[in-house]
Amino acid sequence: PIVASDRDPGAIAATEANAERAGVRPWLTIRQAELREATPPGERGLVITNPPYGVRIAERRRLPAIYAALGARLRERFAGPGLRWRLALLVPDPSLAAATGLTLAPRLHFRNGGIPVTLFVGAITR
Repeated sequence: PIVASDRDPGAIAATEANAERAGVRPWLTIRQAELREATPPGERGLVITNPPYGVRIAERRRLPAIYAALGARLRERFAGPGLRWRLALLVPDPSLAAATGLTLAPRLHFRNGGIPVTLFVGAITR
């Protein structure tokens, strides 16, 4: 299954509209949810996320803690006996990928909304 979630109702509406236009809506489960509510829909899969980038200065100071919490939540819910989940993490700063505490390798470099970013990929393990 492909499950898409976001805490922002506007992002959910945009995802639904884009999925309809692309003709893939029947294959998606789209829901408004916080990461802390996420549970794996199966034994294996891929979590793809682009957490906050810290565009605003006040946000930037909180980013390491946000990314550490992300890593902890993924290890808690998506790692363990019988689970084989991977993470694809889109970040503007490699130190944020390291803050997750997961072993992630850079795979792609590109711009997202004009911001230079790197896609890091790796297994979610405890």
